[in-house]
Amino acid sequence: MTTQDFLAELDAYLYGLSPEERESAVNYYREYLEEAGGDADAVMHSLGSPEAVAQRILAELGTRSAYAGSASQAAAASVQAAAYTTPTTKKPRVGLLILLTVLLFPFWITALALWFGFEAALAGTVIGLAGTAVVAGLESIGYLFDVGLAGETIWYTGISLFALGLTLLLWKPFGLAIKYTTKWTFKGFGKIIRAILGKERA
Repeated sequence: MTTQDFLAELDAYLYGLSPEERESAVNYYREYLEEAGGDADAVMHSLGSPEAVAQRILAELGTRSAYAGSASQAAAASVQAAAYTTPTTKKPRVGLLILLTVLLFPFWITALALWFGFEAALAGTVIGLAGTAVVAGLESIGYLFDVGLAGETIWYTGISLFALGLTLLLWKPFGLAIKYTTKWTFKGFGKIIRAILGKERA
């Protein structure tokens, strides 16, 4: 929002005032923003929306008698109110993060080890079953050419089909489990880090 847009909206929201009071309030903010220069955007952000500024001005005028207050004084009061109500930006607490990382090393490294072990177990199960299906299938083909349709051939064929069936059955749910446990694990670590640093998620 440009300065002119801000002032135009402010003027529109002050429709309940007399023309003189509206002009006085808008001129006050025009001068205030002009003095800010290149920081006008930051100043507008700290003041809030034009509607919020207008509400503060109208509320301030409502508490003053006709002879004791003016729109420009109300505008000045609204600027002071915005300064007190604008939340301060938290500075990143990097030192605290480093300290907690060192002190809590046994806990977070254990959590990561458990996560890695769980993922490796799931992936290893699927890979192992697929490998068994391939190896047993090759064995059954070898026995088929060597001894024909004998017991060994049927046995290895059964093992191959069984392992292949388990692979097809488990790869999808195991893959989803790996995906979401990874996502939740690192999302949890991210939330903890942002909380320590005092940062809000954008």
